[in-house]
Amino acid sequence: MLLTIEKLIYGGDGLARLPADPPTAGLRANDAGERGKAVFVPYVLAGEKIEAGLTEQKPGFARAAVDAVIEPSPHRIQPSCPYFGRCGGCHYQHIRYEQQLEIKKEILRETLRRTAKLELPFDIEVHCSPPWNYRNRSRLQVQVSPAFAAGYFKVASHELLPVEECPISSPLINRGIGLLWPSGREGKVPEGVREIEFFANANDTQLLVEVGCAGVARRSSVREWAEEFRAALPEIAGVVAFRETNPGDRKARAREMLVARGAAHLTYQTQRAAYRVSAGSFFQTNRHLTDELVRIVTAGQSGQLALDLFAGTGLFSTALACNFHHVVSVESSQTSSAGLS
Repeated sequence: MLLTIEKLIYGGDGLARLPADPPTAGLRANDAGERGKAVFVPYVLAGEKIEAGLTEQKPGFARAAVDAVIEPSPHRIQPSCPYFGRCGGCHYQHIRYEQQLEIKKEILRETLRRTAKLELPFDIEVHCSPPWNYRNRSRLQVQVSPAFAAGYFKVASHELLPVEECPISSPLINRGIGLLWPSGREGKVPEGVREIEFFANANDTQLLVEVGCAGVARRSSVREWAEEFRAALPEIAGVVAFRETNPGDRKARAREMLVARGAAHLTYQTQRAAYRVSAGSFFQTNRHLTDELVRIVTAGQSGQLALDLFAGTGLFSTALACNFHHVVSVESSQTSSAGLS
């Protein structure tokens, strides 16, 4: 089936149209609805002509996969990540970075137009980052048995894709991932470990490792492994393990601290302040844009009251407190800051 991609939409898919149904007797094509059903296709670009096969049919839309790119976009490149296309984490690595930014800008404009009925009367300013090694936080899913594996979920699934490097994560995080694999292959990662999150400080010199465990995890086994894992990489400031207390309830996500070895937090230094980021706390993930984000949000703002409605560790609240009489910070996570005034 030959398709032409009209545009990219939120989530990374390209939008095309299936051939329109033929008009019924007595109706012209326009009366019958000449636009065919929307079909969403991943890993394409606007203007491309592709050969595709349907993978899913719904009453209002369909999904398809690319069999061949017949007329590629000039913005198409060879993805650098060996897992791209199988890993569900990234959507745009087949596109030149500069064009990725333009695509995201137009998706934001259209989303505001469609959902908020807001037509922006100005151009959207883009704040770019280095395209690689920018993440200060990466969470890997872990399988201990029958054979060890760690990685991300495959596209549109909860099936584990083993990943031994992550090009968008910081160099130190990748060292942590590189250390995890031999530990797992040697059978040292304890039964019950389900996910491992690496969080790096601002200059990528320290790691905080957060381990998520199922109820079967034994405290003594996790403690022994945490001590060994921390000792194997001096940059690991601490390893903190949590265990789910009600694993069947995805909404509550109640956890108890199982093990803490070394520091249970990292100090994240920015231009404005130093933040104590504990295991489980939210913090901005692009390590190159933190200070610019604070400037964009807070520059020139002042008054009596400011609300920070997703405060995390207080990144914006701290800056706002310099020019507001009261700052109210809201954070739902029990492990993050709850307020600042």
